[in-house]
Amino acid sequence: MIEIYPSTQEMQKVLIQALGLARAMNREDRIPSMGFTPQEWNGPIPNSPCEIADLLGRVREHALPAAQRIKSGAHHTPPDLARDLARQALAGRQPDRVFDPCCGAGVFLCAVAEERLKRGAPPLKGLVGWDRDPLAVYTTKLVVMLAFDDSMNDTKLQCCDAMTTDWPAVDLVITNPPFVSSSLKKGGLDVETRALLRQRFPIGFQKRSDLAAAFIEAAVRCTKPGGRIALVLPESLLATEAAAPLRSWLTDNAPPSRIDLLGAKAFPDASVRAATWILECGALLENIELTSHSPWSRRRVPAQQLRQLPWSAVVVPPQQIPSFKIPESAQKLDDLADLSRGFTDDFYFFARSIREAEEQSPAHPVLSVGLVDPGRHWWGERRAKIAGRWFQRPELHMDTLRTEDSERAERLMAKQ
Repeated sequence: MIEIYPSTQEMQKVLIQALGLARAMNREDRIPSMGFTPQEWNGPIPNSPCEIADLLGRVREHALPAAQRIKSGAHHTPPDLARDLARQALAGRQPDRVFDPCCGAGVFLCAVAEERLKRGAPPLKGLVGWDRDPLAVYTTKLVVMLAFDDSMNDTKLQCCDAMTTDWPAVDLVITNPPFVSSSLKKGGLDVETRALLRQRFPIGFQKRSDLAAAFIEAAVRCTKPGGRIALVLPESLLATEAAAPLRSWLTDNAPPSRIDLLGAKAFPDASVRAATWILECGALLENIELTSHSPWSRRRVPAQQLRQLPWSAVVVPPQQIPSFKIPESAQKLDDLADLSRGFTDDFYFFARSIREAEEQSPAHPVLSVGLVDPGRHWWGERRAKIAGRWFQRPELHMDTLRTEDSERAERLMAKQ
């Protein structure tokens, strides 16, 4: 048993909670107290390594300042999701070296270890975890000690920035990278960081790219031919223009064998919809397994479609779109009207009067882009973020709109 002394107040908070959990689990001998008094554990008692990682991961999150949690772009991975992805990643494989470059509290490392235990294999052999947050690495070390009565030395668990450090050659990468916009706005990346990432990851990190795209390129480059990559990613990477070069490159070098659309429920605290990808390095695939959780569907499509169609058109479940014939006399919209200044002001004028609908069918329901799919909408079924606020059933409250500026309200409504 090694001693890992907590060098910060945040680490001390995690340690005393971990000591309390160890006592509640009758595993006090697995973590040295180093003179600290355990805090009484009042939460649930975990039954598996993934659940230990989940609980101590939440302790770690609460120990961080809120601003730091938001800026990091990290989202807590639920244990069931980690297990499902590990099971898919290890299906038919026995990878020697497994790498999580942003391990958080170690839930993916634990998920891989659990799957290995089922097979009678050494759970921690060849596992490598990195994180740029010292508290995350410290928490993972405690998790491993408590879950497996073992330790991972500093060559296996490292505190380093995966975006500026050369990755090891591995057989499997499994991770949930940070979802951080490249924009300077809303806590995005600064100018120097963006320039560095464009230099290191010229395919994955384009203008307006999400940081997660850089992780994809790095993962493909470090994974051996025949290896596998399992990722939790923003769903938007299936469609954004910024990620188009990356998708094209993946089609040739590491095509997806499976993509699961998780919807918004997997990460309710995040403002993005997520998906899981399984990439096969250097493989030639015949089919892709596609699953959607909202609405539920499962399909198998020819992998060749990724070369013929946009990824989003292949992956998103097909909806029944009504067919119609465009009259020969019809004119294009841009021949009839010009979009001029004032759009942004008008949007926020409307947004200030949006509220939660009390009725099932309000007079003026509001649809954001995220609520519209081909052939249908998701009003009342998905949450929508409009002008920085979340709504389940957004509607435009006309009385409020007219009270603020009745003349402007009538003018704008006449355009709709």
